[in-house]
Amino acid sequence: MLPSCKFLSLTRPAKSPIIKQLLNQDPRISIVDLTRTMTPNRKILAICIPLAILVVLGRAIEPKEDGNLLSATVVLLMSVLLGAVAVVLSEMEYQKRIRAVFLNFGIFFLINGVGWPLFNLIGLTCSFQDTWSRFFMNQYFTIGYFLMLAASVVFLVLERVSKTMKISRLYSYTLLFVVCLVACIFGPYFTNPKYSYTSPNVRDFKAIGELMQKLGISGIRNPTTIQIVAGLDSGWAELEASEMTLEERVEELLPYFRGNDYALLIYRDLWIRCFWMSVVSISFILVFIVYQYFCDPPGGAYIEKTAWCLLIYCLFEAFHFISYTQASDWEELTRMRSVGYYLTASGMITMIGLVTLRLNFLQSFEGQYYERRLALNPTRVTRWRDAFDTWILRKFMDNRDLDRRFLVQSGRKGKDEQPDDFSRREE
Repeated sequence: MLPSCKFLSLTRPAKSPIIKQLLNQDPRISIVDLTRTMTPNRKILAICIPLAILVVLGRAIEPKEDGNLLSATVVLLMSVLLGAVAVVLSEMEYQKRIRAVFLNFGIFFLINGVGWPLFNLIGLTCSFQDTWSRFFMNQYFTIGYFLMLAASVVFLVLERVSKTMKISRLYSYTLLFVVCLVACIFGPYFTNPKYSYTSPNVRDFKAIGELMQKLGISGIRNPTTIQIVAGLDSGWAELEASEMTLEERVEELLPYFRGNDYALLIYRDLWIRCFWMSVVSISFILVFIVYQYFCDPPGGAYIEKTAWCLLIYCLFEAFHFISYTQASDWEELTRMRSVGYYLTASGMITMIGLVTLRLNFLQSFEGQYYERRLALNPTRVTRWRDAFDTWILRKFMDNRDLDRRFLVQSGRKGKDEQPDDFSRREE
């Protein structure tokens, strides 16, 4: 047992000279001092390895959902890795605002990766693995997922648009907007936790089911659409705002009486609301991209391209949830989810690559100098031309006409007014 949670006793011989020096001064060194001696790659491994074990164990004890286990596990592991890299990157950022941006996304992806597996592991000891607890966990974890995603995106846009606003105000405005947005879109789920069972689709499904039971008692076991319509009342909530006829509505809902396919109707309303939350995140990322295009302020390397990948990630989320609402049976939904998980994982891999490139850039001498100059006086710094920009220039443009720059400002300036040019590269 450790004498104090603040200190870590090391009994094995240390190989690092820095750790040896610390041990010679004090045999008990603080965890903070120890982590400062670790390289970024070791910090990432220190975060990923225990969380990856947690994810694998949490998914292993969960019943297989029609072959979805592998694809879902891959997404969770990619989310943990992306979150770990983003958190380590935030520690190395020179600007507090950029540090907060990557910290937000790091926390978001880490919670997304370990949230559900952790619930499975806790459920083994706390005995709340019943049907309703899993239903509520899935419902509110999905809402929290889109709340954190929207908050991270909105904070990114506000940070880019308002350069003079304090971080505390950025968080205040972000939380105010996102909480109001979630209250408007998911409000019924907070006033009534079982709202999914009272949605118009479920009410119509129950009405048809009760009528089919009555017809079965009277001897009609396989009633036709005409027989069902003849016995139904006309006051359906779904038909009040729909142009569908009663016959069309019955034909739409009859396939969901096979097996457990009725569960699709229970989650359909939640999926539609998740789709609109994704649309909001997409809209804010587009605002960020449009602002970058017209204003083109100098910013950190690879941040703009990371925003493009984040846009693709949100587009995948919107496409997935709107596709789920079109599934006619549970097997079709399972296939959609499996394909969707792998598409999401591919987008995460791209983001991991870009965030890793920025992490390596901050560890280089030119990257450290550029970021420090950008933090001190961004108006005297040109945009950094990274490897992607160089490839585009060589592929589609003539470097001689552009004077080997990514952007060339027109007009002459005095020698003292010439901004620092970080876009020149030696061949």
